[in-house]
Amino acid sequence: MNGRLQSELSIELRNDDKAATMPSYVFDWYMNLKASRKTAATCRDYLRKVNNFLSYINANVAKVTTDDITERKVTGYFISIQRKVVNGEVMSTSDSYQSTVWSCLDNFLGYLLDHGMIERNYIRGVSKPRNHDLDRINENRILLTEDDFKRILSAVNCESDSKLQKRDKALLLLFMNTGIRRTAMSNVMVSDIDFESRTLRIIDKGTKRHEYVLNTELIRTLNDWLSVREVVLRKNNHKAKDEGYLFVTANGGGMSDETISYTVEKYTKIALGHSVSPHKLRSGYCSILYNKTGDIEFVRRAVGHSRVDTTQRYIVTKGSEKEKAAEIMEGLL
Repeated sequence: MNGRLQSELSIELRNDDKAATMPSYVFDWYMNLKASRKTAATCRDYLRKVNNFLSYINANVAKVTTDDITERKVTGYFISIQRKVVNGEVMSTSDSYQSTVWSCLDNFLGYLLDHGMIERNYIRGVSKPRNHDLDRINENRILLTEDDFKRILSAVNCESDSKLQKRDKALLLLFMNTGIRRTAMSNVMVSDIDFESRTLRIIDKGTKRHEYVLNTELIRTLNDWLSVREVVLRKNNHKAKDEGYLFVTANGGGMSDETISYTVEKYTKIALGHSVSPHKLRSGYCSILYNKTGDIEFVRRAVGHSRVDTTQRYIVTKGSEKEKAAEIMEGLL
């Protein structure tokens, strides 16, 4: 995991530099995050979100004082992040994104309140958005099948850049063969792959370690991508240092959660006529395994859930249970 440690230290140094340019109360809050053993990636995400919030108050973040942070500014900002513009079209942001922004502001404002810098934690006046993403999986009854997965992979052929085509196919195939979370995917390092033992070892949710077995097709596809990764990394004479992320953009950095979501939604829209999130690919992975085996404990272990009831929320079945039950009972009675 040396590559991961090096990346963690690299991110931490950049976080330190970024925090040093922000108001002193932000720097102190950031140091509190580090002392609380938040990962460097989490600290980076929180710093970005707080920077965006302060930019809403004043484009010159360094000039924002705690007196400028008011209930009106907090609620106004939170309303503003509930919409985004993609290719000229106004869309709602996801429940999970709104929830993470709320949690970040809650942490930040809670720190300011505890240290007597503001009167109240203003975000607490806004109900925390409930993440309906898991509920919608079964509400919408979207059952992704093996054929759907194959169509999504075929849609990658629409990408005109052959190098990005190899990257995106590897990304999708890794989702489909492991059920890995989007946040974990954005942090996978090249060094996490052991080609000799055909395994992928990752750290998810800060401290959870997972190991996945990679099949022959996935190994081949990953090698295809790695054969051109350096070219993509250096596209347009980019001179950025290779940080070791498995999936990179033309700008040289690792693909963000948002970029990964956009990539998945792009190809699923082409293949299925409607976009599907990485979370639903994870649901599809669970559903396919369950419909093949009927063994929910097997699925739980494969996907890495701690509890079966969590796995149950991911699974969409073929809806034939009642018919099967009737057939069984007819043979018994």
